[in-house]
Amino acid sequence: MPPIDETQPTAEQIKKLESWIIQDGLEIDPKNPNPGELTIRRLNRVEYRNTIKDLLGVRYDTSLKFPPDDAGHGFDNISDVLSVSPLLLEKYFNAAEEIVRKVVPVTSKVLMKQKFDGMRFKKQKYGDLELSYYEPFKSTAEFRIKNAGKYQLKLNLQAIENYVDGEHDLNRCEIRFSVDGEELLKREF
Repeated sequence: MPPIDETQPTAEQIKKLESWIIQDGLEIDPKNPNPGELTIRRLNRVEYRNTIKDLLGVRYDTSLKFPPDDAGHGFDNISDVLSVSPLLLEKYFNAAEEIVRKVVPVTSKVLMKQKFDGMRFKKQKYGDLELSYYEPFKSTAEFRIKNAGKYQLKLNLQAIENYVDGEHDLNRCEIRFSVDGEELLKREF
């Protein structure tokens, strides 16, 4: 049909066109419709490869995984020629599983959060875990991570100031944070 902004055919013209398509163009007898045989066809190797690439973005070499397609009249995409044997069907299932493994993540994208309380850190000397502005202090803790991968570590440090004679005691301290001997943070507070 013409675009909306063009002159549209009348109902009579549409009916005349439909009649021509059915009776003259396709030569269909409305009293005895016979569309003929229809063979359900599968994709050949090239079509399968291109479909997987277009739909899922995966490059899959079908020439290595599937046997060559049969040809008829010089073409390898004629439905009457493309047969499906049990072995070929099994290869299609194996290919689908392999392709899905490439596309669907096997690990969750949801990040697992694990919180470690500061009380798990062990002071090198005897006593409580409170830091002192007046003497060096070293604390360690050991944590085991189950799975290899990239991790983000968020360190929440809190300094509580003491009042001396009604004023803040503004001493400075240096924090050094190391993991497996590698210093990741060095900051003065």
